[in-house]
Amino acid sequence: MGIHSNLRLNEKLAQIRKAKGLSQASLAEAVDRSIMHISRIERGETECEGAMLETIKKVLDIENAPLTEPEIELFEGRLWVLDNLLNANRLHDARNMSNEMSTILELPFEKNLSFIYLMLEFRVLAKEFNPSAKLKTMEKAEVILETMGEDASPEALYLYHRNKGLLCIESQLMDDSLAHYLKAASYVGTKLQLDPSVFMFIANCYSDIGKPYYALLYCIKAKESPSYDRTNPTNLAFDVIHAHLLERIGHIAEAIDLLDILIAHAKKLSDHLSAEVLAAAHHALYNCYKQRGDYKQAILQCDEALKNMVRAGESSGTSRYAQLLVSKAYCSAKLKQFEQCNSLVEEGLAIAQENEMIVTLFKSISCINNMKDSSSIDYLENIALPYFMSIPDYAFCLDICDELEAHYKKSRSKLKALTIAAIMRDIYQKILYPER
Repeated sequence: MGIHSNLRLNEKLAQIRKAKGLSQASLAEAVDRSIMHISRIERGETECEGAMLETIKKVLDIENAPLTEPEIELFEGRLWVLDNLLNANRLHDARNMSNEMSTILELPFEKNLSFIYLMLEFRVLAKEFNPSAKLKTMEKAEVILETMGEDASPEALYLYHRNKGLLCIESQLMDDSLAHYLKAASYVGTKLQLDPSVFMFIANCYSDIGKPYYALLYCIKAKESPSYDRTNPTNLAFDVIHAHLLERIGHIAEAIDLLDILIAHAKKLSDHLSAEVLAAAHHALYNCYKQRGDYKQAILQCDEALKNMVRAGESSGTSRYAQLLVSKAYCSAKLKQFEQCNSLVEEGLAIAQENEMIVTLFKSISCINNMKDSSSIDYLENIALPYFMSIPDYAFCLDICDELEAHYKKSRSKLKALTIAAIMRDIYQKILYPER
């Protein structure tokens, strides 16, 4: 990879000794050699190999650290083995390997290798759901990255932008996340061609910012990768994104077929992984049946999603749980099950607390459930619709517009109905031609 230090062995040993705060005299005493002998080794006048090298490494507490060319070559290879273990969700093996390789951080001159290691350790911590340790690892890595400047390798930058993209997604900064993932995809000479998940994350970002056609292009690109494995739990989750995109552009039957296949594969996974994928798949099926106007079937899919979320160990207080309640409440309103809708809204608002988006969703559903009240119409048109346009959540904007247009047609407010129809056309333009 050409990402390691070009220092000679003697120079490396001298730097490590100094970084450890040891004098030549202390090292000489510890290895039972003269100060002159250690000095000659560090100046490159005496070879250091075999038993003497192992003894010095033991004293410096870097027994597993790669110093010689063969060791470095092996370490570089193991970095990508670790990456592949993470891609395959073999977390136990990945954690063991990461622990074994941590001595690279003892080598102050191996900045690229140390940085890449930290980026992979970040991925391990992400999969272990250890957010505080994950953030500390990123902070440590960014200090190294700043010192590398233009010497940072493409591999290092690829991993950095991939991980920063994940952090931005967790903070709901989808535009920033997209920029990082696109940057990751731009680096040549990395193992990107073996990791279709980057393209799937780009697809996810484009989907969330209201550009489903761009998202679908990257989704297809990911699934055309030779390394794409549908039985991989991560890729099953990305199949949900693919189905969601098909639903958004009106290919409902194709989306349902894909989700049916996905559910069959997911049921073969371990209980926890199966539950996570099934929760997402049934929520996607909810969207499909909602689009068809089959609200009873949509509610059944919501119930399946909620049941699998509990199986996966997800708390009923999470925003994802609340969003499923929103979905169920919306269908209850459409079926004129007013009491059930109000009950779901009350439960959801108690969960949402200070989450502005979730609170606005539930208030909007409550208004849809009571369209005879003029304050409901005012809230939907002047608060909810502008808010969801700004996020943007075009799918829910269209739901609001459908309700408003139907209301104005029923009340014979022709001009208002035409205004809402114009807003709907504008939304479809934004979906179909996002750059205009």
